[in-house]
Amino acid sequence: MDPPRIYVQRTLALIKPDAFDKREEIEDIILKSGFIVLQRRKLQLSPEQCSDFYADQYGKIFFPNLTAFMSSGPIIALTLARENAIAHWKTLIGPVLSNKTRETHPECLRAKYGTSELQNALHGSESFRAAEREIKFIFPNSVIEPFPSKGATEEYLSKHVNPTLLRGLTELCKHKPLNPCVWLADWLMKNNPSKPQIYDGVLEQKEHRLDGRQIDPKKAMAMKKDPIKKIFVGGLNPDTSKEVIQEYFGTFGEIETIELPQDPKTDKRRGFVFITYKDESPVMKVLEKKYHNVGGSKCEVKKAQPKEVYQQQQYGSRGYGGRGRGRGGQGQNWNQGYNNYWNQGCNPNYGYGQQGYGYGGYGGYSDYSGGYYGYGGGYDYNQGNTSYGKTPRRGGHQSSYKPY
Repeated sequence: MDPPRIYVQRTLALIKPDAFDKREEIEDIILKSGFIVLQRRKLQLSPEQCSDFYADQYGKIFFPNLTAFMSSGPIIALTLARENAIAHWKTLIGPVLSNKTRETHPECLRAKYGTSELQNALHGSESFRAAEREIKFIFPNSVIEPFPSKGATEEYLSKHVNPTLLRGLTELCKHKPLNPCVWLADWLMKNNPSKPQIYDGVLEQKEHRLDGRQIDPKKAMAMKKDPIKKIFVGGLNPDTSKEVIQEYFGTFGEIETIELPQDPKTDKRRGFVFITYKDESPVMKVLEKKYHNVGGSKCEVKKAQPKEVYQQQQYGSRGYGGRGRGRGGQGQNWNQGYNNYWNQGCNPNYGYGQQGYGYGGYGGYSDYSGGYYGYGGGYDYNQGNTSYGKTPRRGGHQSSYKPY
């Protein structure tokens, strides 16, 4: 025999301006009466909003006074839930006329906190339809739907959720990613059985008309994105050998190239590198962790995005040192020293500050972290200084710090 079904109902409760100071006391009574507070909001309605809320009372003699009173101060709005919530809440607050209520229903909330027919402390929805409308009015993002029964819930999960989830968990066990939660979330997004499906019949029909006009539907094609095979590694000790870098990052997949940028003036290594893999999957594995310990250094890893993508993301929000001009102007920008490397011509593809690169991107790639000198937070390590890795405060250099 199936267990008895409990129908959970919702209603709207308002603590009006005259009882606002007693809100904590009233809310305590609400909870002790078996209600669950699903939503709570403190607000002050305008006279126009009050007119819309009480539209069913329009034309009655007390309507102007009602809207003036309800807009006179802050109120507390609550979405309450329990079995037969509407009837229980109406019983708890009592009749509308507070003066008479003290004689007929002395224990109700309006008898305790109300003072007149108008200032009766509390509001409650009159019916299910009224509750639905009022909750949507006060809480516009609410979804008012009946709670499904246990049997319906189990059937839905068994049919629509469990098969896909089981496949995802099986794949998770096979791949054993470093961050299983993120991996599973991505897998479920890609394998969502509820994705919109293309109905070819629409395209097969020669003519379509909508509102009397001929239309020409076409299949929407997703934009093809180039696979990301390149990563930026910042915070690396410049003395870390290429072999150590190869040994660590090679565990994630086959490496194609490792680029070790150098200062063109001093010929010393910088505190960051670029690594390009043969395909995209090792990049995804590396990025499951933001920080990696490489050769004793805590390194930050990011996708190395082409300059066009970076500019689209950053243009207009941070500025990007174009032609040696950054936030601080020529010679004083945040990317201190980028302006010194225009047209240095390290090579045709990876020149520091090649024409159009704007922010000294090595090989057309750049860091996307605000407020850092160079690529990432203090990644140049003060070439040869024992205090490498310390980032100076914004707006000026430490005396021994030479980021570029």
